Amino acid sequence: MEIYIDEYISYFYEKENSLIVFYWSKDTEYMSDEDYKKLMLKGLGFAKKYNPKYVINNAIEKKYITTVENQEWIAKNAIQKYLKMEL
Repeated sequence: MEIYIDEYISYFYEKENSLIVFYWSKDTEYMSDEDYKKLMLKGLGFAKKYNPKYVINNAIEKKYITTVENQEWIAKNAIQKYLKMEL
């Protein structure tokens, strides 16, 4: 089931597999750090809402390059929260 799509990312939920998959687009080349942060938080919101057993981050086409400053934010505000959900 499609749960969100924009120019940078598509989120899908598969209830039968208890799985959220997000696909990054090649347009992420033009994405700002703030856009990336918003999308990471949106993904966390979907994980809380659907409570999947698994999350797949499909970054095959992702062209966004994370800055050093943004890596710290991601580690603190996204990765740690996903780990607490045991995903």
